[in-house]
Amino acid sequence: MERLAWVEVVNRHGEVLSRHPVHAWPFRIGRAYDNDLVLDDPYVAPRHLEASLGDDGFFHLRVMDGSNPLTVGRKRAPLTSAAVSGDEVARIGQTQLRLRPTDYAVPLERRLRGRPVARRWPALLGSALLLSIVTLANSWLDYTRPDGFSLLVSPILTNLTVLLVWCGFWALICRVTAGRGNFVAHFVYAALALTLFEFLDGIVYPYADFAFDTDLSGSALTGVTGMLIFAALLYKHLGLAMRMGRMKLGFIVSSCVAAVFGLTLLQSHWGDSDEIKEMAFSTTVAPRALLLTREKSVKEFMTSAEALKADVDAQDAAHALLHK
Repeated sequence: MERLAWVEVVNRHGEVLSRHPVHAWPFRIGRAYDNDLVLDDPYVAPRHLEASLGDDGFFHLRVMDGSNPLTVGRKRAPLTSAAVSGDEVARIGQTQLRLRPTDYAVPLERRLRGRPVARRWPALLGSALLLSIVTLANSWLDYTRPDGFSLLVSPILTNLTVLLVWCGFWALICRVTAGRGNFVAHFVYAALALTLFEFLDGIVYPYADFAFDTDLSGSALTGVTGMLIFAALLYKHLGLAMRMGRMKLGFIVSSCVAAVFGLTLLQSHWGDSDEIKEMAFSTTVAPRALLLTREKSVKEFMTSAEALKADVDAQDAAHALLHK
């Protein structure tokens, strides 16, 4: 039997959910089983819509029965009939339909891309080497003891071990949900995220504190940056493990990060109510040439020290009253 056209059921993004051939006109659509296309939509009438091909080349739609009207495209004006082209989407109930002739010109096929760089073994080795270099730099800058080998090498081995366990967990999830573990890609993304965090937290923030006499290391900026890095990493892990749209994936990641951030704020709030917050200060000692702010005089230093002592005494007094 010759096919005259196709009727497509599409979602709100225009992606085809199902496709049905048209062998004769008129083509009837509804919930009743004597229709050419049977829809499982409670907002569609038993015999809701009739479609036919007009002499003008357009598809002519007519509502046969039903209290819910026909709409076309983004316009929500209720219609009883309409003429649509192969690029327009019509809606009845909660179902979106698109009619296309058999000679509809489809776009050319997309070229297959090669294997992504993040899924190749050289990327894994490169990301592991980069992480090791940054970790080694952080350890060397904080190196103050003679047993240097264990102090310098142990953090590298710890980071690599944690990464192997973390990425093995995600590869297992990916194997179950997507059929492929993608361990290399998981490792590359996790290693780059950890490298960026260590670079910012161990090098950029401490030396910025030293150069500009600030407190970036103890500010909310570090927490927000860490959350953003974690969110990007979680997005990549879930993207490899689950087949879903970017908007839905972004909503899931945003919800998870917001929940973690909220729990962190609650924990810090409860912790501050029970005990005095530990004072944070930079331990970074850098060359004098990196000091980009004006040096304080002895008098200014002593004034700041007295103000700090008064603040600590006030906190001690409040802590003593709280626990009486």
